[in-house]
Amino acid sequence: SDADPEITDFQETTPLDRFRMAAVSPLASRDSSDVGVRYREILEEFTERPTVAVGMLDAGGRILSARFANMGHDRITFATDSSIGLYFVTSQRVVYVKTLKQDSPLAKPTIRCLSINPELGTVVVGLDVVDAPVGGGTSLQNKFIIWPSGNFPKEEPLQLNIPVERSPVGPRLPTCAILSKTQGPQMMLGRLFDGKVISFRLAKSRTKLKTESELASGAGLIASSDDGNWIAVVMTENGVKGVKVFSYVSESGTRLDPATIFWCKNRDPSCMAIQEKVLNNNRVAHLALAEPAPEGQPPLPIEILAVGLRGDFWTVYRLRIPSPCLSLSYCLGSATHLLSGHTDGMVALCDLQEGKTHQRRGSPNATFLDISSDRALVCAVE
Repeated sequence: SDADPEITDFQETTPLDRFRMAAVSPLASRDSSDVGVRYREILEEFTERPTVAVGMLDAGGRILSARFANMGHDRITFATDSSIGLYFVTSQRVVYVKTLKQDSPLAKPTIRCLSINPELGTVVVGLDVVDAPVGGGTSLQNKFIIWPSGNFPKEEPLQLNIPVERSPVGPRLPTCAILSKTQGPQMMLGRLFDGKVISFRLAKSRTKLKTESELASGAGLIASSDDGNWIAVVMTENGVKGVKVFSYVSESGTRLDPATIFWCKNRDPSCMAIQEKVLNNNRVAHLALAEPAPEGQPPLPIEILAVGLRGDFWTVYRLRIPSPCLSLSYCLGSATHLLSGHTDGMVALCDLQEGKTHQRRGSPNATFLDISSDRALVCAVE
């Protein structure tokens, strides 16, 4: 770490020069494998020094997910398949790890997802729990554990237990939970192991469940706006796959149960995000879709549709991308800033309104991305 990359050798060439030549060589430029991508990643580390901190777990399993825990960018909450913890960016250390307890000796819980409301500190993890009773056979349930303020040592969490089918029909994606991210009505969108999608409304204290509405079955990807009022679900209806948009918003106010607003047929995105935007005093949703390209074809652009409350829609942006999209999310409180992660390790933050994109070369092995509320830092899990 103390080496000087600007010192020249007998050929008047620096280590940085050699990395530049390797990264822009025809071989590296054509190479989409780890070798070519790693060359470009190391070059960016040398020149831009974008990495602020690196945290590693000595034990406790692989980190599945990590999210900024508050409205700054100094704390990150992370989850493994059996524990949840807190990492301080400034001191670059893990300050707390909690291993989740089993309800019974024969029950095996596995964490599948993590979501956070950074304004309130609320944290939820979604688990698959396989139980093997003494009499034989197995049962499966999904469990959502919600810490109202994210105070793991002192707070009694709310626990929601939902039995699920072991042989779901249709796609089988991991259990997923998405919390609303504002101080308004507290919402949580959940996709169960069997593909059912449920919208939960929590009490203001986040210590009790108020209502729940089942939206879909056999679902794929799901997405929710910051306030939880707009929901997008990839699903199949009458043999046709597409994206259905639900909303708690109506032209006269807010609904008690979400209503179907829009059905976009023949769409099967690999990544999806949704956010509310106010246009001329009208509330609309901006739905971002990244779809896989046909084999051998260049990546399709990210398409952003505006969806009105009457089901009207129109395309507002098409974003060209360098490689296939792995993740897509709107920044907190903004329908004009979109974060995307790509297969070549590129991380892009697009300012839609200004037409500007800020890019950083990350790791092609990154499995999860999150951006801080002030858009200063991006957290990646490898």
